[in-house]
Amino acid sequence: SPAMAQQAAAPAATASAPYLVIDLNRVVLESAALKAVQPTLEAKKNAFESKLKTYQEQLSNDARALQQQAESGIAAPDVLQAKQRELQEKAQKADQEVQQLRTDYTRTSAFVESQILNGSKPVIDQIIKERGATLVLNRDAVVFASPNIDITGEVIARMQKSLPTVSTTPPAQQEQAQQAAPAKK
Repeated sequence: SPAMAQQAAAPAATASAPYLVIDLNRVVLESAALKAVQPTLEAKKNAFESKLKTYQEQLSNDARALQQQAESGIAAPDVLQAKQRELQEKAQKADQEVQQLRTDYTRTSAFVESQILNGSKPVIDQIIKERGATLVLNRDAVVFASPNIDITGEVIARMQKSLPTVSTTPPAQQEQAQQAAPAKK
């Protein structure tokens, strides 16, 4: 019957068009490149966290001192207002500095991840050719996959040689925007 012929043809098509699965998150996290630059990333993260903590303590102490002066009546109201504006300006400056450090860390992390994912593409392409696959799915999009079609470990192992490290200096934001924007003709 035609229905049985279609059902019989479906498995044959699947056999000639194998699928592969990869966990891209694991590729990034377990890559030699990420492990190589991890100290730099940690230093950037610690820099903004440390600066944030320092500023929080300083601003808290300054605010307490200002509150004590206001309650004691030692300082004139106009002096207190000037000190309060000064404290607000100091807080804004501190927030900007911490935000700049946080942004630097975030940009660097994203740049590192992007390089690792881009570096995985040739390795994945090579495995696709070797196995004659027609489709590779990210592990996050798959409910179940047989372990024999998961190429994550193989990609990680091959990338140790092909991409042992990456840069931790992202391009300037202007350059990055130009690279991301399509070329206008």
